[in-house]
Amino acid sequence: MKFYSRIRYKLLFAFMLVALIPVVATGLYSMEVSGRSLLNQELNAQRQLVSGLQRSIDSFLSSAKGDIAFLSESAPLTHFLAVRRQNSSSPKAVQAREALEREFLAFAKSRGIYYQVRYLDETGREVVQVYNVKEGMSDSAASPGWIKRGLPLESCPQC
Repeated sequence: MKFYSRIRYKLLFAFMLVALIPVVATGLYSMEVSGRSLLNQELNAQRQLVSGLQRSIDSFLSSAKGDIAFLSESAPLTHFLAVRRQNSSSPKAVQAREALEREFLAFAKSRGIYYQVRYLDETGREVVQVYNVKEGMSDSAASPGWIKRGLPLESCPQC
C-alpha cells in the first residue's frame, strides 16, 4: 500500500504540474503582450504631446522671427543707429534711445507675449532694455532689480 501511495502522490504532482504549465505560460504571455501594448500606447501619447509642443514652438519661433523683422525695420531703431554712429553720447543719441525704448515698450505691450525687449549692439553689449511688467509685479523676477532686492548681503552674517 505504501508503494501505491507514493505513486499516487507522484502522479498527482505530475498532473498538477502539467495543468499549471499552460496557466503559467498563458499568464507570462499575457503580461508580455499587455506590457508591450501599454508601452506602445504611452509612446504614442508622448509622441502626440511632443508633436503638439513642436507645433507650438514652431509657431512661436515663426512669430518671433516676424517680430524681429518688424523691429529691425522700425523707424526709431534706424534713427537710433544713425545717431549712435555719429556720436553715442550726444543729447540726440539719448533722445533717440528714449524714443526706441518707448517703441519697444509699446511693441511689447501690444504683443503681450514678451515681458522684456532688449537691443544688443554688434559687440553683444546691451544698449536698450525694456521690461513689460504688469502692475503689482514689481517684486517678482520679471522686474529688473529683483536680484539686488532679493539678496541683501548685510542681513546675512555667514555671507
